Amino acid sequence: QVYCWGYNAYGELGNNSTTNSLVPVAVNTAGVLSGKTVKQLDVSSEHTCVIASDDKVYCWGRNRRGQIGDGTNTDRLVPVAVTDGGLSSMTIKQVQVAYNHSCAIASDNNYYCWGRSNYAAE
Repeated sequence: QVYCWGYNAYGELGNNSTTNSLVPVAVNTAGVLSGKTVKQLDVSSEHTCVIASDDKVYCWGRNRRGQIGDGTNTDRLVPVAVTDGGLSSMTIKQVQVAYNHSCAIASDNNYYCWGRSNYAAE
């Protein structure tokens, strides 16, 4: 189980709320993470991404620049699958997030990024 705490104005704690928390709260795993375990986690100040046991990427939190990777710019209060850039057909080796973008190394050994591109290669 993944736990997050702190500021939560955009859903970055992943617990289906926007209430800040001074103590760890469980990330909601009833949806796309149901039955999966988390292998890797990376966080920024406003969004979080994980690699789950199915070797796919799931993200939640602020999405104003598309950094969640679900093809929208809608903030996500619970984890959603990354679908941009064809990553849904590959397994993911590593994920890393920054303020307005996210990146992953996929099974084809290429580096894929999504979100705001004037500070990161896409």
